[in-house]
Amino acid sequence: MNKLIWAIGFIFISALGFSQEYTKISNSKALEQKIIATNSAASTLQASFTQEKHMSILNKPFVSTGKFYYKNPDKMRWEYMAPFSYIVVLKNNKVSIKDGDDLQNYDMSNNAIFKEINNTMGGMMSGKMLEDENFSKSFYESKNAYKVVLLPNSDKIKSFIEEIHLFLNKETLLINSVEMLENGGDKTVILFENIKQNSPINEVVFDKI
Repeated sequence: MNKLIWAIGFIFISALGFSQEYTKISNSKALEQKIIATNSAASTLQASFTQEKHMSILNKPFVSTGKFYYKNPDKMRWEYMAPFSYIVVLKNNKVSIKDGDDLQNYDMSNNAIFKEINNTMGGMMSGKMLEDENFSKSFYESKNAYKVVLLPNSDKIKSFIEEIHLFLNKETLLINSVEMLENGGDKTVILFENIKQNSPINEVVFDKI
């Protein structure tokens, strides 16, 4: 369980996100609805990702890379390829985790943490997180990007996440990167690249692990 939370980090450092000054958007309702509509319209999403895990016990961030697949409404695959092989597949309220040669299967309905993982990640990909009452939100903009700051209201989420920062491309409104600030001062940042929206994804991606 700890390795799963460490690996996907909650989920998703971006030069676009952190090299610019952001100003708060006071009247953000129209933007919020536009982001929700754009991301909800995505039937599939796939991308390469680079993840940085910043930990107080490490002198420099631990970097890993892999592939991400999402199919609306409830199918996701995180495939870490370097420096280790680690795969997480969420489908039909089930979680499959392959760590090297070891494969484990879990029922999300019986595990509150897995359920929160699924809801949080799915909500980020579909835009539905902006409608989630478990988070309060504020919107910021720079020249090329929007930043959404999410603060958890749920005690379950607060137990491992302090804040979530979503960075969106200003033209496409798709997520470019995610920064997760965790309790204790650690953080995880995921940068998405080569993003493809609404491109076909073979169902075997979510079946074979």
